[in-house]
Amino acid sequence: MTRLDAIERRLALLEQRAPAEVGLRFRGPWRDGERYQAGESVLRQGSLWIAVESTGPTDIPGAHGVEADDERGPWRLAAKRGKDATPALERRVHELERRVKTLERCS
Repeated sequence: MTRLDAIERRLALLEQRAPAEVGLRFRGPWRDGERYQAGESVLRQGSLWIAVESTGPTDIPGAHGVEADDERGPWRLAAKRGKDATPALERRVHELERRVKTLERCS
């Protein structure tokens, strides 16, 4: 199974759930000075990060490195940046992100 297949399968499962059951909220690119709540996720430098507790304006995802087992700070690495994607794969990922955002707005 490819990573794209795994993402599509996960998205299909999310689409089957009731909106109240969706536990993560994607906030888009991380913004300096922004505060995030537990359960919110952001992209920073190509990696996906999830806040496991409320963050302060100076809590930077990956400030302690990008190791999956690093438990310092309020952020946890969910998906580490990989190699640059091909344009077709990037388009598919953007399409999936749009669908996820639509589901999150329904929550």
